[in-house]
Amino acid sequence: MKKILLILFITPLFAFSQLKDFDSDESLLIYDDGNQFIPLTIHYNNGIDNKDKLFFSFNNQIVLIKLDRLAEFGELYEKGMNKAIEWYNVAQENNILSIDKDVDWTFKTDGGVIYEASSNHYSKPKTGSFKVSIELEGISPGNNYRYRVLQTDERNVYSAFADIGMYVLTREKDLENAKRLIDFCKNYEKYINEAIDKFNIKDNLFE
Repeated sequence: MKKILLILFITPLFAFSQLKDFDSDESLLIYDDGNQFIPLTIHYNNGIDNKDKLFFSFNNQIVLIKLDRLAEFGELYEKGMNKAIEWYNVAQENNILSIDKDVDWTFKTDGGVIYEASSNHYSKPKTGSFKVSIELEGISPGNNYRYRVLQTDERNVYSAFADIGMYVLTREKDLENAKRLIDFCKNYEKYINEAIDKFNIKDNLFE
């Protein structure tokens, strides 16, 4: 029994050992949802201070999430997405034209970066919400869903909202992107390693 417990305690210490070697001064792009106007991109940085985190970039804001918390984020994002779809169906059935609310669970970031006034400002970990906005009429009806967090710098001079996975779930492409984001978070090692392999192959061409 003691041996089994010892293995369970040791396992988390090697949580990142399955990632392949990556030697570069630049961050590695490992995810891009392909949005033409405001894409969500995710970067992996090999720096000592950040190699345990991923950079979620959206609309000039960056949210940091630790690798060992990505699956949790993906699961909560998916749970909220399913709730958003459920609420949309209820709104249609009951002719409720407008809904704007948060689901009942939250997620705390591992810090972030605010880009404002032509410079970067660092934010401490902040708690954000999974938000649902439903409109059945108007210019742009649909089911808008995202994870939103208000980031502030240490002196509370600068603040900005960062939105991760902001999609209109009633649009086929957006729903597909939301599902891709969930899959990425749950299987991040696979996608990081694929990006590292591509980088290493390209880098080896110029040795």
